[in-house]
Amino acid sequence: MSQYVLRIGEALNFVLENACAAQPEQFAGYCGNIEFWYSEYAHLEALVEGYEDRLDRMRDARQRFMDEADRSPQNKDEFGELYQTPRPTTTKSQRKDVLINAKDNLKRFLNRGRGLGCIDIELYDTIMEKLEPTSERHRAL
Repeated sequence: MSQYVLRIGEALNFVLENACAAQPEQFAGYCGNIEFWYSEYAHLEALVEGYEDRLDRMRDARQRFMDEADRSPQNKDEFGELYQTPRPTTTKSQRKDVLINAKDNLKRFLNRGRGLGCIDIELYDTIMEKLEPTSERHRAL
């Protein structure tokens, strides 16, 4: 499950980085879908933020199945841990890092789009406010 989160984030970062490096006329095409790129970021954010809850639900569902089916786990590793037990395969910092990179790449995308006139100011402000509410931006100053 956590590899999924990283792969989604890496794919989004790859596209945003390539878009920002593209020629202006190609970049303008990416800007035509800015709402989609923001929604992909919001999806990644939901994946990262909801990770622990989903992992807990997986553990609970597995345990409920084991209890209801009257099964006892057999396959253990050298440390006595169950092979099939849901567990993280990435660290919290890895998941946060991929999200931070996506946020930075999306801001770079928005700034380039605004600078080229491909993204209007209202849309730019709306998305930037979602990425970094005004109160957070003022604290940073």
